[in-house]
Amino acid sequence: MYFAYVLLRGHMLGDYLYPFIDVGTIGFPKAFINALGVLLGFLLVALLLLGVDRWAARRTM
Repeated sequence: MYFAYVLLRGHMLGDYLYPFIDVGTIGFPKAFINALGVLLGFLLVALLLLGVDRWAARRTM
């Protein structure tokens, strides 16, 4: 949802909030690839934190 908002806002105002999704400069394909990279980064961090949490829970038992 936020990605769609940022793209719409950038299109309407002509100013994108983040350079890695600036469609006017890098184009739509590269902007979507960059957004996918950010999403994958967040997912990897979330999985890492879940793993650390489960490891810590097992250590305290």
